[in-house]
Amino acid sequence: MTTKAQTVLGTVDGAALGFTLPHEHLVFDGSSIFSEPAAASDKHMAHSPVGWKTLSWLRYHPYENLDNVRMFDEDEATSELLLFLKAGGSTVVDVTIPGIGRDPEALCRISRMTGVNIVMGTGLYTEPSLTQEYRDMSVDDIVAFFVRDVREGVGNSGIRAGIIGEIGCSWPVTEMELRSVRAAAIAQQETGACISVHPGRNREAPFHLAEALREAGADLTRVIFCHTDAR
Repeated sequence: MTTKAQTVLGTVDGAALGFTLPHEHLVFDGSSIFSEPAAASDKHMAHSPVGWKTLSWLRYHPYENLDNVRMFDEDEATSELLLFLKAGGSTVVDVTIPGIGRDPEALCRISRMTGVNIVMGTGLYTEPSLTQEYRDMSVDDIVAFFVRDVREGVGNSGIRAGIIGEIGCSWPVTEMELRSVRAAAIAQQETGACISVHPGRNREAPFHLAEALREAGADLTRVIFCHTDAR
């Protein structure tokens, strides 16, 4: 059976994917998850640029540095992706979704400039990152949103998602986030797309979400749980 993958520039044969990075954010805006450092001696780190001088501190305070939670520079993203290509890489899965600044057009431009396949995600990030319009969506509304992104494309762009996720969840997971999880399972059944899940920061979170997905009918062999090394 011939497998296909949906990229921002169209479908490609699965065999053409090559070495793949399955979880990246090429351009994104995570300002909604930024918080000022609590310690007075760390306040200056909030607006320091990411670099070797700040790297050690960032490992323990990843969301307390504004430069670390957003990336707006397409040229920088392109340059870094060209290094990936030079090293033998072929495909990147960009799981940036509503809530953290998904930008389909930028992904298309970067893919054309580099020749790297980019698979784009559909989904909803954690509840605090979302506008009220998204928070008020029912399960059916969210399913329709996910399915449209996969089958037709984002808005009127025609740029289609190739994966459902990363579905953002907090801990404890909120009722709204559970709607998104259930919707992902249903949308998977309708589209055949894989699911990528961002669990909350608790060791029980992936297991709790796996059960919610299973109950909603998801194929768990096609579900990715992200960041489990940090849970």
